[in-house]
Amino acid sequence: MKRLLAGALVFLFLVAFTGVAGAGIVPGQLLDVGRFNEYEGTIDGQYKIRMLLFPQDNKIVGNYFYEAYETKIKLTGVYDGDNITLYEYDDEGTVAGVFSGAVAGKWHILSGVWQSKKDDSRYNFRLQLAGTFPGRADNIYIDAGARSTEEVERFARELKDDILNKNKSRVAEKIHLPISVFVDGQLVEVTSRQEFIELFDKIFYYDYVKAIAKCFPLNMSSSYKGIMFGDKGQIWLKYVFIGRPSNAKLWVTALNNDPKDMAYFLQDPIVHAAD
Repeated sequence: MKRLLAGALVFLFLVAFTGVAGAGIVPGQLLDVGRFNEYEGTIDGQYKIRMLLFPQDNKIVGNYFYEAYETKIKLTGVYDGDNITLYEYDDEGTVAGVFSGAVAGKWHILSGVWQSKKDDSRYNFRLQLAGTFPGRADNIYIDAGARSTEEVERFARELKDDILNKNKSRVAEKIHLPISVFVDGQLVEVTSRQEFIELFDKIFYYDYVKAIAKCFPLNMSSSYKGIMFGDKGQIWLKYVFIGRPSNAKLWVTALNNDPKDMAYFLQDPIVHAAD
């Protein structure tokens, strides 16, 4: 196991965090058209949800999920200026609920009323823009080289489950080596699967595992630089190929486990007040 130069630390985080695509919305525009718009917030002030919207030509496609369940619910809708109407669908393809609201303010707050089509119950919702990133409506991760949304999210879900369950060999199989990680507070380079397995508990120590537990294996920000698993950059995924691009395989290419970053990873999202 080799000790890396101090400069490698700077390189690692430049690679990891410059992949986050911030909102590319121009002044006076409240949706980033032709890109994925990430929102997070609550329904009824208590049920935490994440929403991903792709607006194009005054129409919207996307989905949302409750953080407690991590299951996507399909959305379609329309927008007219600041006003947005979104229809959600059940497993049978029937409209089950409607979000009616508007986007406002410098924080691009999306708020309004959600109404159930089954029992006519109504709840207020409030979401704020977390960021935007490129992609295609039928393939969230196309810019990262993904063949399909499902392939990436299946990989991320398996990775999260394997880490939380300490399936060391299964996690090691997903790591692109060599990889730079912190072990006992020092940045080192791990060069073999066996070495990774032996260091597993030091790489995935208690606070880092807690940070990974907060990662959602769906609707992840991505670009040509890779896929950010965890909205604060806890893990990075990337397609790597040898020879032809058609042979590309998805790997874990960065584990950002610096103990100094755990307070940031574990803090709750900042919620901005309405303007």
